[in-house]
This record gives sequence, structure tokens and C-alpha cells, in this order.
Amino acid sequence: MKNDDRILLAEVGAPQGVRGQVRLKAHTADPEAILDYPLTDEKGRPQELEIVGMTGQGMLVVQFPGVRDRNAAEALKGMKLYTLAEHLPETEEDEFYIEELRGMRVVDAAGKPLGVVQAVLQYGAGDILDIAFDDPLRKGEMVSFTKANFPHIDVSARQITFTPPDEVEVKDE
Repeated sequence: MKNDDRILLAEVGAPQGVRGQVRLKAHTADPEAILDYPLTDEKGRPQELEIVGMTGQGMLVVQFPGVRDRNAAEALKGMKLYTLAEHLPETEEDEFYIEELRGMRVVDAAGKPLGVVQAVLQYGAGDILDIAFDDPLRKGEMVSFTKANFPHIDVSARQITFTPPDEVEVKDE
């Protein structure tokens, strides 16, 4: 299995209680839809889980087979769960999977290469793209993932057009 074919669907968080349950951050629109997909870990090993609840922060509480105590649950912390892209529904226009954006070339409106999308950060108020620029004098920047900043995304060409805002306000601390 090529890593390019995988889409990150969830990440295992901290243990929840002492019976081997863990918190799970699902990247699906409906967190419980995580069960609709065949899941594998980073090494491609199949993973099964059972949803046993939900936290107040919207994270799932899940149980993995054979994990029955807090120590075993702690060992799962940080595990990423993937499915193959072929198992996912087609996206709507202007809708993308996070994994599709990572690694995309960033170009300006004229098509001049600027850098690469390093990561997609999700803090709840809106997604942010972490861009590593090719210019050694320009450090990486985190830019709000909006239509105004990124007016054109070509998934098949693995390219995203960046139009920087005309003005950025910087406040002294």
C-alpha cells in the first residue's frame, strides 16, 4: 500500500479511565462515521474499535480489542488511523480531504512556485495551512485556509494558488 493512497481519519488521544478506553479525534464530519471505513494504523495493520461514548469536547471514547487496562491504552496514544482513499465518498466542489492538501505545491496567481503545504492545522475556528516557502529568506507561514487566500485548488495537479492578503495588521504586545 502506498502512503499516497491513505487518508488520515482519526488520531488516538489519552486514555479515558482505567479499563483500556481511549479518546479518539475523528476527522469525519460525523465522528461516529469512523466505523463506516476499514481502518489501518501507520504500518498498514488493520484496526478495529468499538465506540463506547463521547467526551464533552466532541471526541469519541473507544475500546480496541484486547486493550483492557490504562497502561495498554496509554501505549496507543498518538496512533493515527487511516483508510484508503477509494473507500471515501467523492468530495463536493471546494471540499477537500486534509491529506490531499498536505504536500501540495503552493504557487502565486501567475503560477510561479512559492513553496509546499507542510501541514493543515485545525483549532476549531477554521483551518490553517502551514506553508514552507522555497525562498530561504522567507520563513514558514501559517495562513488561514480561506477562499480569498487560496482561490484555486487543483487536486489532480497537486497545486494550490496562494493570494496573500493585501494588508495584515500586526499589533505590538
